[in-house]
Amino acid sequence: QNIRYEMLRKMRFENNFWATAIHGIDAVKFLAESEYKHIDFFYQNFYELGTNVSSIYMYCTFDSGATAQLSFCPATGSNYERIVINMLDNTFELDTSYSIKGLLVQKQNRNQVVREIKGDDLFTADLTFDYAGYYHENEYFFNCIRNGILPKCSIESSLQVMKIADCISRRASSYDSLWD
Repeated sequence: QNIRYEMLRKMRFENNFWATAIHGIDAVKFLAESEYKHIDFFYQNFYELGTNVSSIYMYCTFDSGATAQLSFCPATGSNYERIVINMLDNTFELDTSYSIKGLLVQKQNRNQVVREIKGDDLFTADLTFDYAGYYHENEYFFNCIRNGILPKCSIESSLQVMKIADCISRRASSYDSLWD
């Protein structure tokens, strides 16, 4: 039904923060299992911090009918990401502010916790590339190559995300898949 994504960063004052936002835009598309249909963009400018330094807010609909709100805030007091997915009688909350390795909570029936997974429980080593997903991402890709299998993701599947990032870099007010 709905996905809320929040990326907060400290002291990220470069004027191309939208390039970091690509990761969140792509993650939400992946979680929605659908193409973006329409997006309205809003920008909160911080001219005193530098050229094009701004928080980016996206209000989205997907081809599937789901909705999403994405917030990319480069000038905050925290450095974390949070995703909340609301479905019929289920809420999933992924929070990296709990610890560097994260916390995933599934709730049902009026806020009853039915599952809780801590990142510390998934990884024995304290290796950033492992618990941040890089290791498994690379392992998957190399195994596909070794076995002559096309990876699920492709350049074509990334094209829409790049178009959306381009809209942000140009400070567009909206994106619509009908324009593609």
